[in-house]
Amino acid sequence: MAQTPLQLLQSRTSVACATIDLEVPKTVGSFVDCTSDQVIAYLELHKPEHKKTIREAVSFASSKEIVTLYPTVPREELVVEIITNPHFCYDTAATVDNARSKLGYTLHGDPWWLIFVGIVHVSEILNPDVDTKRICINIPSTWEGLQACRILEPTRITTLATAVFTLEQASLAGEVGCHYIAPYVNELVVHFDPESFDDEKSLDFSVAAQRYYKENNIVTQVLAASLTSVYEIMALAGVNHITVAPVLAQELAAAPVTSLDLKSIFDFREFKGPLRWLPRSLPRFADDHNAFLSSNTLKLANEGQSRLANAIEIFRGFQDKLTHMMKIEMAEMGMEKGI
Repeated sequence: MAQTPLQLLQSRTSVACATIDLEVPKTVGSFVDCTSDQVIAYLELHKPEHKKTIREAVSFASSKEIVTLYPTVPREELVVEIITNPHFCYDTAATVDNARSKLGYTLHGDPWWLIFVGIVHVSEILNPDVDTKRICINIPSTWEGLQACRILEPTRITTLATAVFTLEQASLAGEVGCHYIAPYVNELVVHFDPESFDDEKSLDFSVAAQRYYKENNIVTQVLAASLTSVYEIMALAGVNHITVAPVLAQELAAAPVTSLDLKSIFDFREFKGPLRWLPRSLPRFADDHNAFLSSNTLKLANEGQSRLANAIEIFRGFQDKLTHMMKIEMAEMGMEKGI
């Protein structure tokens, strides 16, 4: 019998931790996966205790082996690549080239696509025994980004459509074969702006998407993300996957199970919120950009697109912050391409 909320959650859901800090599992416990993005990477890597890690990464990125493999890639970009570059999320071809370069493919576009180095390829250099099937490429869920997933999935590149806010996005992600979608319960800004609060949390959307996939025999898995409290996390017990911040994982591991932990919205037969009229199916969007953009299946569609745009701008801003951080470090280390 589960002794803590974390154990109870793990009995119903595959639990990942939103971190790139290898010390977290040592203090909290094991997780199925770890997830990351530019925001998580920056907020963790700017801490003084990670300076050695940054310097090791800069040295590796400037090694003869890597410079030979990626002669046109700025070293600071090589160090910070976490997910597909958010500056390209409205460009299908660029996103595909970006993801393929992460996996060691030969690029067919202009030489500057090589700025996006292969996460999997570099992982294999660092550890030849790495299981590359466990590496998943996060792609923002714009129509163009999801078209990129459509191209990448048949080539055995696992994709996750991130920042999903509407059923249109979820439907298209399932249609193009994404392995996962990541519905955001809260807007991204709440995680680093203490004055921000999302008063329209999308708790029931993960349930809606998972039920929609089951109803339509779609194999895409739901990975709930952007959670801010233990209550939100336990309310989603039963979702396929969930990713939680280290501080919330610690709370889940430390507290005893209470009656509140036993209440999940996945146990309700019907919705009482705005998604209560969940449709049995949606039009096919993969070949119709205009239909995707104009669909009114959800009254929240316009707001969802605004939330997606806000998330992308935040990703872009933190991508640039990470790059600038690495440039400064390279300059301090006397690297040739430092600022």
